[in-house]
Amino acid sequence: MPAFDSTHGRCAHTDHLAISADRQALEFHGRRITLFSERDPSKLDWASAGAEYVVESTGKFRTVAAAGAHLASAKKVVISAPSKDAKTFVVGVNEHEYSGQDVLSNASCTVSPARY
Repeated sequence: MPAFDSTHGRCAHTDHLAISADRQALEFHGRRITLFSERDPSKLDWASAGAEYVVESTGKFRTVAAAGAHLASAKKVVISAPSKDAKTFVVGVNEHEYSGQDVLSNASCTVSPARY
């Protein structure tokens, strides 16, 4: 296990850092994280993994309808890219305007808050 990351620096916990993986899950510090390889978001069983909120970060599902397919088993979807029709929220700029949308965009790391 690498002890250094170019962005985050040295890991202070390498003595007990345990990561393992198989085709169904990634295990990190004893916590099992379910892995999926389904291309159709409506077929993903987020509830079986204990997920209520999904971050859509593939870049493929960027509209409310497309990302909304995750709602078959999740409560909310956050698109991590600009969307053509989902309301965009930028923390520190307009998060106070959130009013319960099931699908929303959190813009992206390349979007300037000055746009909103």
